Amino acid sequence: MHMVDDNTVAAGQFYSDTIHTLKWAALSKDAPTDFINGFTAAAMMSTGSMGGIKGSAEFEFGTAFLPKKKQFGCCTGGAGLAILTNASADEQMGAMKYIAFATNTDNAAFWAQNTGYMPVRKSALESESMQNYFAEFPQFKTATEQLALTQPQDSARVFVPNGDQIIGKGLERITVQAEDVATVFSDVQATLEQEAEPVVQALHAVEG
Repeated sequence: MHMVDDNTVAAGQFYSDTIHTLKWAALSKDAPTDFINGFTAAAMMSTGSMGGIKGSAEFEFGTAFLPKKKQFGCCTGGAGLAILTNASADEQMGAMKYIAFATNTDNAAFWAQNTGYMPVRKSALESESMQNYFAEFPQFKTATEQLALTQPQDSARVFVPNGDQIIGKGLERITVQAEDVATVFSDVQATLEQEAEPVVQALHAVEG
C-alpha cells in the first residue's frame, strides 16, 4: 500500500487544494450532466461519457489528455466478458459464440462509436469505419492516443475487498469535508491493510 507515500499525499493535497484553496474545481454528483448544461467549463470523465455528451451537448467541445506532473497516471477501467467454468459445454459454446459476435471488428467499432468506450480490439481501431469516425469526430481520438500511456489500476482498488469504496470515502473526506490529507490517507492505508489481510492469507495458503 502506498497511500502514505510522499507523492500520494502530495497528489491528494493538490486534489483538495483545487477545491478549497485555489477554488477552480468543484464536486459534482453528475459531471457529464453539469458539463452538458454549461455549469462547468471542463470535467474529468470516463471516455464512456463521450456518447452521451456528443448526443446532448449543444455546443462544440474538445478533449485532452489528463495533465501530468512527473509521469502520466491515467488508468484503464471497465469490465470483460467471461465464461463460467461450471457452465455446461453447450452453454460455454453459446457464450463463446456471443463473445465472438459482440467483439468482432464491425460490432466493436459500432459499440465504441455509440458509447465512447475504447474499441476492444485493434482491428476495430484500425477499421475503415473507425478511421472515418475519427475524421468526423476527432475528439474521440484523444482516448485512443492516450491508451499507450495508461497505467494499470491500483491493485488495492481492484483486489482488496471494498477497496474502491475505502479509497473513495477517503477522497470524500479530503474534498467534501476538507480534512487533513496526511491524516485521512493514513486512515485509508490502515483500513486497506486490514481488509487485505484475508486475501494475503488465502494467497499464501494457495502458494504453500
